[in-house]
Amino acid sequence: MMTASPGLPICLAFRMNSQIAQRRCLACGTTEPIGGNEPMWPLGWRCRACGQSVIERDGIPLFAPALADTISGMDPKNFDKLARVETEYFWFVARYALIVGLIDKYFPDARRFLEVGCGNGAVLQAVARSRSWERLVGTELHPSGLVYARKRLPAAEFAQMDARYIPAVNAFDLTGAFDVIEHIDEDEGVLRGMRTATRAGGGIIIAVPQHPWLWSHADVIAHHQRRYRRGEVEAKLRRNGFDVVFSSSYTALLLPLMAVNRLKNQRDATEDDVLGEFRLNRNINAIFTADQVIGHQRSIGPGEHVVVQRVDLAESGAHLAYAELEMARQSREGDEALLQVDAVLAEADKEIGARVGIEDGLQG
Repeated sequence: MMTASPGLPICLAFRMNSQIAQRRCLACGTTEPIGGNEPMWPLGWRCRACGQSVIERDGIPLFAPALADTISGMDPKNFDKLARVETEYFWFVARYALIVGLIDKYFPDARRFLEVGCGNGAVLQAVARSRSWERLVGTELHPSGLVYARKRLPAAEFAQMDARYIPAVNAFDLTGAFDVIEHIDEDEGVLRGMRTATRAGGGIIIAVPQHPWLWSHADVIAHHQRRYRRGEVEAKLRRNGFDVVFSSSYTALLLPLMAVNRLKNQRDATEDDVLGEFRLNRNINAIFTADQVIGHQRSIGPGEHVVVQRVDLAESGAHLAYAELEMARQSREGDEALLQVDAVLAEADKEIGARVGIEDGLQG
């Protein structure tokens, strides 16, 4: 995960007509072309204009070394804990399938992929297995996460950096940030950085937690800055130069139980273990995994996936018309689903004791 660090404002290089992939100096803003066989950011790279060099540690370029492995956006010690559960816990497994499915559907021709806030590299590994890529890059504020990522993907490129200041222009067909921007105060700075790094006509995929009323101690210990309201991410994306072509939610089946669990945590907020919500009976975990992988197109849930397409002006009218129709349809379906969820939660409020008993049984 990543957070903000001191630096220069993002250079508006995406307004150039050139579609040449370039790396960018964060000190002076100068860009230089990236050769087809060159690393994205070669070790020891030095800006030809201002002479600024990028330091490295254990073969990883560090663009925000002052923030490396500090408690910024998340606690770095949690990477080790997450590595124990993210290969089999249902929420992670279903999310990998969802992300790969969205990439296949909306970006079938993408061959250069950047994941912002790649953590341990679990999502990047799933993406890598989905097709043949020309370039796979993972960035992360905390090098301790990249230790695991490099073991999983020795052929991928990795760099430590601030998510707002991505030193690349027009370099990727597709960029992704999966449960990252909610950790960052200036989330729109991240969106601008991703837009700069993505070529015109390319796209980005964003995943965030939604429903502020679900805020609990789990969000606090995860160092979240916010949970998003419906339509909030879409509005921020449009404000920063994207057309939304698809937006949907997931984990619908578990929304009532998750709401009850969060109500319980508000009452008994004592645990500081980030894995607290990931403890589940193995058989129950298998059932939930199957349900989420098979039914990941459901329309309402605690987590939200937003797929966006960055387009040239000549294409934007058709894409926007499609996006408005799609969003209108989903809005109607979402409103109907929310009415049903509200009824369930109202009943849960009346019978909170019984619901808590059910949740305790699931975790037994």
